[in-house]
Amino acid sequence: MTKRTDFSIAIHCFFFILLFSTSSAQQTISQQKSIQHERLVIDLYSRGFIGLSDALASKSLVESNLSRLYEKSTIDKFKLIEILGGLQRDEEYAVQLAMELYIHADESAKQVLSFSLSQYHFKKADYSNAIEQLNNTDPTYFSNEVNELIQFQKGVAYFSLKQFSNAKPFFQSIIQLQNSQYLNPARYYLGFIAFSNKYYSEAYSHFNLLMNDDYYKAVVPFYVSYILYVQGNTNRAIEIAERYIGSENIFHPNEAKQLLATIYFNKREFQKSNSLYEKLLASKLSLSPVQLFELGAGYVGSGEYAKSIVYLKPLAAGNDSLSGQSMFMLANAFLNIGDKKQARNSFSLSLSMPLVKENKEIAFFNYAKLSLELGFKDEGIKKMSEFVQIYSQSIHVENARE
Repeated sequence: MTKRTDFSIAIHCFFFILLFSTSSAQQTISQQKSIQHERLVIDLYSRGFIGLSDALASKSLVESNLSRLYEKSTIDKFKLIEILGGLQRDEEYAVQLAMELYIHADESAKQVLSFSLSQYHFKKADYSNAIEQLNNTDPTYFSNEVNELIQFQKGVAYFSLKQFSNAKPFFQSIIQLQNSQYLNPARYYLGFIAFSNKYYSEAYSHFNLLMNDDYYKAVVPFYVSYILYVQGNTNRAIEIAERYIGSENIFHPNEAKQLLATIYFNKREFQKSNSLYEKLLASKLSLSPVQLFELGAGYVGSGEYAKSIVYLKPLAAGNDSLSGQSMFMLANAFLNIGDKKQARNSFSLSLSMPLVKENKEIAFFNYAKLSLELGFKDEGIKKMSEFVQIYSQSIHVENARE
């Protein structure tokens, strides 16, 4: 995520490198006119009148007496301007012409071509070719402003190719330039790289500096909230996430709501959690199995048992830990609506599935108890006896012995 940059800076660097000098020898009127025309074309280009300069250069290149009017170096400059104009207009033909001219060009022209080709590829998100051309540039030929742009674009290109370790040094070099126009974008990228590697303290140090930035405040509060949640600062995480989802034109509204829903679920504030998940479903967002479990279990926690059954039943069909927990919560939902038969069956099934120790103990006791209540006397007595032996320290032991 980067602010748009004006890549026309390529125009400016060209004339720091390629300004030509004319011979001091006496010149004919024809030669003087040719030199004046050459200067006009270059002057127009340097002042940003690319279309006009390109048109004049192209017109000159098709003149019948071209070789008599202009020296070879001047013709090469016209060709270069014509190619640079094409690259500026994103015309594909100019790429091949640039590569052909590059072979025989002097070093100054090669530098201009490499930079201009890099901008062409960068704008088209062709980052592999952009990196190749950016790496061909020599800092000694460019202004500090252009070199700064090159460093930043190398970082963005490597980042976009998910080569984070290659991208990081370039963004760090921008950070060292405290007055860089790319300072905040570099901070964002460094924060994202650290976040993706789960270096949350490092990520926070970058993101926190962007919380009030007019551009990045639309995205970084989500990451900051997540980091604070992971670090255990739950209340602060909620505060930032709630304020964030209440803002306009934000990039991660759904992700922030999902985060908040999970936080509220873990705090056992089930109505808030359920409400957020309901809004996400209403917006046609697909929830993950874990989020659907939190919604189903949240409905159990808020006493909305019929709703909980709808979400927990499909999740209980597997054989992993999430399915085991879903089956256990489903059994509790059935128990709370008075469907003891379904509750007994669900507790029984949950015992054969992965369950946390505390829930396994409760499922064991409830299965034995419901077996007795529903007339499965032999099974109930047997399971109660096993329960007392296995869970001798349980708070349910006295009830089991009765």
